[in-house]
Amino acid sequence: MSQIVEQLRSKAEVCLFVTGAATDGLRQWGFEIRSADNPQRSASNSLWYWLFSIFGQIPKSRFNYLIMALFKAERDSGWQRAILRLVAYLRFLRPNFISFDFFLKRLKIYFPVKIEDIDVFFYFTELPSEILLTQIIRAKKPIVAYVYSWDHPCKQATFSKYVDRYLVWNSSMKNDVVTLQDIPPSRVQTVGASQFAYIKRYLESPDTELTTPYDFDYYYYMLATYEPLMVEQETNIARTLAQTLSNISPHLKLVVRLYPLQKRIDLYDVLAATPGIVVDSNFGKTKSGVLMAENELRKKLDKIHSAVAVVHNGSTVGLEASYLDTPTLVLDMRGYDYGVSVRHPLHLRKFVHQYQNQKYLLDTHSPNVIRDLQDLERVLRQVYESPDDFLDYNRALRALTPLRAVNDIADDIMTALIDV
Repeated sequence: MSQIVEQLRSKAEVCLFVTGAATDGLRQWGFEIRSADNPQRSASNSLWYWLFSIFGQIPKSRFNYLIMALFKAERDSGWQRAILRLVAYLRFLRPNFISFDFFLKRLKIYFPVKIEDIDVFFYFTELPSEILLTQIIRAKKPIVAYVYSWDHPCKQATFSKYVDRYLVWNSSMKNDVVTLQDIPPSRVQTVGASQFAYIKRYLESPDTELTTPYDFDYYYYMLATYEPLMVEQETNIARTLAQTLSNISPHLKLVVRLYPLQKRIDLYDVLAATPGIVVDSNFGKTKSGVLMAENELRKKLDKIHSAVAVVHNGSTVGLEASYLDTPTLVLDMRGYDYGVSVRHPLHLRKFVHQYQNQKYLLDTHSPNVIRDLQDLERVLRQVYESPDDFLDYNRALRALTPLRAVNDIADDIMTALIDV
């Protein structure tokens, strides 16, 4: 995101509206910064926030919303987390009849932010401030939003028909915004995925030399969940994978990449004590607040590139890995004991079958999708012996979103900002 903003800055004056304290990194860039945190507390606003939190409409892909809401609840603790989890389940289970735009119309602005001198507003999903969006809409200012990730149309409940243009990765994702969020097709435009621009830089860099991070053959299992019950299921699968690999060859290991946003390292303690598992956790936020710096992203791609195969339960890393010629395997195992009732909303196979995974990753005819526990060892052995047999899946995935450079995407965003 920061690279897109930097590119836009070279083409126009940019003012940043921020929620929370402005980071040192933002101030070092020299942007004009305005706070969007003006309190708008009132009995009326509080009532509408609570009504929308329980009865607000959510995307047609309802389970995606639930996973996101529970993820957010885990950021709190104690009774606050318990309340947020309860509200998430209530909203998931009950009828939803309050549209996001109806909710925005009911909010009251008591302390407006200075926006009169701004020509056009731009933000990355997820929407940072409902109050600020309400003020912008009432001022009739043009708005452009970049749908930053492929799962945002499936899980977010803050898409507004007042936004003049939604920018997305590809035509299939455009269809997701239209069908899941009821946004008119004329307001959705494809520009490419800035999230994958670093892969293009990696592949095209003339001085890129593949650095083999380990001196043994390994499968790279990339964890993707945050909720503790799901983390437990993923770690159980890791132990199963390690045991299965030892049946294939005593020299094979499983490198497990921890989920970068999960800071409760104790959830992964069981992995360190499991034979055949190497824990990959040597990454984290930079001082500027960026989740991973460029060199860390390159190290991740080196690890993907050097692996026998990438294994995951349905996540963005599966898409990222498809741009390299390393076989990518998705686990969707029937017959596996996840340790959780199949009716439980946090059963891991429900995560695997989220809307975007079902649509893009779970190809019913591909050998890359491991659909049964009985197939696990056979497929892992086959990919070890004949990796080229599994690369058609990668080619099909990466064809959906051709890689584009950040400056090219920024040019298209700038054109959209001018056109609205």
